[in-house]
Amino acid sequence: RRHVAAPPWAAAWDLLNLLRTLELHDVPPNSRGELPEGFVSSFGSSLTRRLDDPAGAIRLCFALARDLSLVAVGEGSFRTTSRAERWVRAELHAQSRRIAEWWVERGAEGEHEPMRGAAGFRPDLETMSSARRVILERLADCEPCRWYSARDLAERIRSSRPHILRPQNRLVRELGMTGAREALGDWPDAEGAWIARVLAGPLTWLHIVETTQESEPLFSLTADGAWLVGRVGRPPVPSSGPRLALDAEGRVRVQAATSELIWSLAGFARPARANGRPLYLIDRRSVARARRAGIGPSSIIQCLQTHAENGLPRGLVRQVHEWGREPHRLSVSRALVVRCETEAGADELLGSPIARGYSPERLDAARVLLTLPDGDAEREAQALLRRLVRSGLFAADR
Repeated sequence: RRHVAAPPWAAAWDLLNLLRTLELHDVPPNSRGELPEGFVSSFGSSLTRRLDDPAGAIRLCFALARDLSLVAVGEGSFRTTSRAERWVRAELHAQSRRIAEWWVERGAEGEHEPMRGAAGFRPDLETMSSARRVILERLADCEPCRWYSARDLAERIRSSRPHILRPQNRLVRELGMTGAREALGDWPDAEGAWIARVLAGPLTWLHIVETTQESEPLFSLTADGAWLVGRVGRPPVPSSGPRLALDAEGRVRVQAATSELIWSLAGFARPARANGRPLYLIDRRSVARARRAGIGPSSIIQCLQTHAENGLPRGLVRQVHEWGREPHRLSVSRALVVRCETEAGADELLGSPIARGYSPERLDAARVLLTLPDGDAEREAQALLRRLVRSGLFAADR
């Protein structure tokens, strides 16, 4: 049986990776104050597992981060706040519970797509939130690690709570008795499709269930999920401390995680995914960005040595130190490129006392670069042009 599993507390991983990425990159808000579409699209490949709607999961995490004031806009870009530091110190299971609660309250983008054609359906917040709570209540009746049919779950829900997405009296009021009777005939299929979508999407991402990729989808309540839905009183206890597995190419796999380890790792390695499993990539770009944030090569090596299962590849240690060297210094100046009609004109300009004050440099036979002083570059360029023309040696088209 081929099934889809997310890492324990996968949603918490994704939120930590998102916060760290916003901290290290300059991500400006779009015109609506939200994450820009390009960023959402590129970050989707960094999620801990492949999702049918990665944008929905990213926006759900971001909405929670804003609601908890973990991010704010500063200097034109999103920045993490001091509250994010407190969030990182919380246990992964506590973070996951808060994300699950947020999902129950708000839902994920595009989640209600199977219901779009159902007569009389409107995705109001209260009805959808109540329906999500009903699903969790029924999941609490399931045995962990035992496989169930999504169809059976929908029927069990319907037997006690018919039409969780549309109370029948409201349907009659809106469509009339005859219209309601016709609509309710198709309602179970649409509602069942919605429940199956929730199981395969948000609930798998939240690691409440694992699901199969079959025409008749099955699901199994995870140990994490048993705690999140209230079936057991305590979250699963990790069998060991945080552990990493590394190779010489800079690929890092997290064997056992804590919130602080993921936060540290995401500071100098890019979250990615290979063969459906999450990993982190250490490369020149990630180490250079870490150095800019104050995370030097020695700190990176110390973190890896502390948590690596079998030591560090020597080649990787050398690479990290190489990538973490001091950056190349740059300076930016405003300059004017003057094109002369002849090479003799360029020679004359290079020797002109007027041009001498602008550090002239020859670009090619007929072009000269003149560096402009700080200030109003346009005004300075026009003044320089007037002085050259007044010298009588040069002429310019206005």
